[in-house]
Amino acid sequence: MTTQWHFWFVELLVYILLAVGALMAIPWVDRWERRAPFLFALGLVGVALLSRYDLVDPGLPKPPPVFWIFALGWALARARTNLHRLTVSLITVLTLPGFFNSTVREVTVAAGILLLAWVPALPVPALLRRVTGWLAAASLYIYLTHWLVYPVLLPVSQVLAVAGSLVFGVGYWALCRWAPGAWTAVKTRRKRARPALARTGP
Repeated sequence: MTTQWHFWFVELLVYILLAVGALMAIPWVDRWERRAPFLFALGLVGVALLSRYDLVDPGLPKPPPVFWIFALGWALARARTNLHRLTVSLITVLTLPGFFNSTVREVTVAAGILLLAWVPALPVPALLRRVTGWLAAASLYIYLTHWLVYPVLLPVSQVLAVAGSLVFGVGYWALCRWAPGAWTAVKTRRKRARPALARTGP
């Protein structure tokens, strides 16, 4: 991959959100989704699978369009019964193999989807709750910055490269959360200081 594809996922997500927003703006589509939310999402999965198997080319940039995974997540969010969850699970198991050309990645993604479908909550040791919370909150920031860190540390150790990417991403997330508040505090202090300077001036 060249540098122009470092943010391919974000680019495709923008396309998907714009398309879904336009679709749901149609009144009769919105009513259909409200009447049968799971079946509606399942229909989107079916349509999206056409691009998954290259039966239809949506004309989006490569890597391959991932709308079918987005639609699958929509169906999972709308699943209310065991039959719904079983349907999503079967689609996941049948359609993920071969997509990433990496068995490890495909098994990881499938396991994540199946966990979301069938496990309502996972116990986390108290010591790890804050860390997992940070990683979850910073996940987008980790994704956006990992390509800056991972290649640099990979020659040393793959474990170090992953750990470094996570730490850097969390740090970037924390900076983005802190910086606006700090800048607001600085401006507030400056505003308060101006009248005091005016009163003490010549």
